[in-house]
Amino acid sequence: MNRYEFLRRVSDTVQDREQTHGKPSDNFRDIAAMWQTYLGISIKEEQVAYMMVLMKVARSKSNGKGLDNLIDTAGYVALATELIYGNLDNQLLPEDQQSIDSKTKN
Repeated sequence: MNRYEFLRRVSDTVQDREQTHGKPSDNFRDIAAMWQTYLGISIKEEQVAYMMVLMKVARSKSNGKGLDNLIDTAGYVALATELIYGNLDNQLLPEDQQSIDSKTKN
């Protein structure tokens, strides 16, 4: 698997998880609210994504070759990006998508 195939798989996984768990911003807002109540501190949605990345990194210590952890880590980073900068879907230029598509076919 090359990096482009990996990123395609991450994209597919993020889409699948959204169908299963709902809109990430809603889900992360709910998680942040529960963690805030439990910990007694303020937590933002993007901090939830970062904490999930750290959880996956910790899990990788015992299963360093676990592809699932790498896919989930990349997915959480992508979600953090969207939470911080907004929905970037409309900012992807057609030539960028063509470039991504052509590289995943190789």
